[in-house]
Amino acid sequence: MEENIDPAQGSLLRSLCQRTSIGFHPHEFGTRILCDGRDVTAALGSPPVARVVASYAARPEVREFLVLAQRELAARGRVVMDGRDVGTVVLPEADFKFFVTASPEQRALRGVAAARDRGLSIAYEEMLREMERRDHADITRSLAPLKAAPDAIVVDTTVGPFESICSRLVSYIRRVTETRFGDEAVECFSSPAVSFEAPPHEPVQTEVTGASNGTSRASRGERTEESVIDLLAGGSS
Repeated sequence: MEENIDPAQGSLLRSLCQRTSIGFHPHEFGTRILCDGRDVTAALGSPPVARVVASYAARPEVREFLVLAQRELAARGRVVMDGRDVGTVVLPEADFKFFVTASPEQRALRGVAAARDRGLSIAYEEMLREMERRDHADITRSLAPLKAAPDAIVVDTTVGPFESICSRLVSYIRRVTETRFGDEAVECFSSPAVSFEAPPHEPVQTEVTGASNGTSRASRGERTEESVIDLLAGGSS
């Protein structure tokens, strides 16, 4: 957007991606996203970006760049990652997959509240309209569409105590990890992990990679339990 490049200008988009650096910085209030060293976390959830993001996200030049960046991040260590195609395209071999969603109305309410926390004022109707528009665009796009992976567990967070949902997910990961990896599960839940918070107005696929199957190792950041809770706080809407 800042470069005034139209989504249809594929060659310009590719050139921009090639000279752009994306970084992820763990922070006490959630992972910060850096673009060429500049913190763009808040901007990514702003209304102007929300209105056009689907058009750029559908471009193969952009998807290729972002998939590579996310896979490189996952290769550094154990990670909790969310995104609309993480479970189906980015990390299809993730150890745990959760498709986290909620009703459009509930997600819109959470989106408005999250925007307010960032100092933004967005009407509920506008949030709901933009969310549904992006959902439709992402579900119907031909490249890496939004859908639950066949082996993902669907987690509907429309109702129910937030803490209870988080506890159930963490308990599930603990139980499966202990069964699959035995004593190594202790290390899995005592070592750090990096969390990623999705924009608060969209459903997300949550992937947790880790333990000893070669997909990842420990990296700096928040603990695994905290990562799942942080991610649900943002992505369940």
